[in-house]
Amino acid sequence: MTKIEIERDKKWMKMLTHWNPKRPNEKLRKRVFKGIPNKVRWLAWKKLLNIEDTMDKNKEWARKYSTEARQIDSDVNRQFREHTMYRQRYGIKQKSLFNILNAYSVYNPELGYCQGMAGVAGVLLLYMDEEEAFWSLNTLMIDKKFEMHGLFVEGFPKLTRLLEHHDRICAKLLRKLHQHFLKHNVDSILYSLKWFFVIFVERVPFSLSLRIWDIYLMDGEPVVVAMAFTILWLHRNELLRCKDMDTIIEYLQVKLYKDFGYSDDFVIETLESTMRNLRRHKLHLPPAPKKNEKPVRPLGQLNEQKLDFNKTVGHRRIDFSENERESFEIVKTRNRVHRSSPYSSTPRRIGVAEFFI
Repeated sequence: MTKIEIERDKKWMKMLTHWNPKRPNEKLRKRVFKGIPNKVRWLAWKKLLNIEDTMDKNKEWARKYSTEARQIDSDVNRQFREHTMYRQRYGIKQKSLFNILNAYSVYNPELGYCQGMAGVAGVLLLYMDEEEAFWSLNTLMIDKKFEMHGLFVEGFPKLTRLLEHHDRICAKLLRKLHQHFLKHNVDSILYSLKWFFVIFVERVPFSLSLRIWDIYLMDGEPVVVAMAFTILWLHRNELLRCKDMDTIIEYLQVKLYKDFGYSDDFVIETLESTMRNLRRHKLHLPPAPKKNEKPVRPLGQLNEQKLDFNKTVGHRRIDFSENERESFEIVKTRNRVHRSSPYSSTPRRIGVAEFFI
């Protein structure tokens, strides 16, 4: 460890010791954008999520009442296979990840379990113990800054809202690339699911994804919106040279994960600039969430009503709910909607030079 790194650690420890969650300051913002030192990231994340005030023990009854155990067990073994902490089947971290997801499916039965949640919880567990990660996951799901509940609840209503806003931004600020994507039938849902569901994990190099998470835990949803644009902006020329859908999707999903092409510091500087300018143009946030994105019932209240056999043993339903069928129809018709949308024809275009002034 260099002398500069030691000094950074000392500065962070001093700041974390005198932490005031109600009064975030400019010094904190500057240091987060520079990157939280890995040595203190576990403590900084807990402070940013303010979980010390909300931690409690509510997980004892999870194994008895969870109906998602079979699917969770299967998904746990797929997470972070390249990371040493998760390689061993039924190793310590895999067990902890199973416990958290199993418990949360009971704590928030309205949401239950959705596959992408394993990635979110898996990142938290890299820097926290089970209980801390459990309450951090809960904060990400229900806190107004993040509201990830709407991403994973049946019908994925927040995903639809984020996709529409992402398309709106691209149509205004990356018009040529947007038209290129339309020409080759590249709907944003094809490349951006892990951007929105797990905050860019396994779609950009891991060191960069941690830097994005640092800022996301501080600023919330605007970071996701801005980073999605930043990726396309930085790689717009290469993407324009891609001549078909498969090449474009492979570039965004595979190539950038292996080699993003820019240093982490440069990407974060660009992200900061993007956030500032999207706010100036009032594009930093999507439209307000609808009621179906938020929990309706109080969390943590166990419903001991009798379950049917298939749900008790963890069998998946063969039929789809009305909300699920509607979601499938949305996915199938998005390209058609884009082509008839005013955003794909003649919206006011904000020039790239104007945007980054």
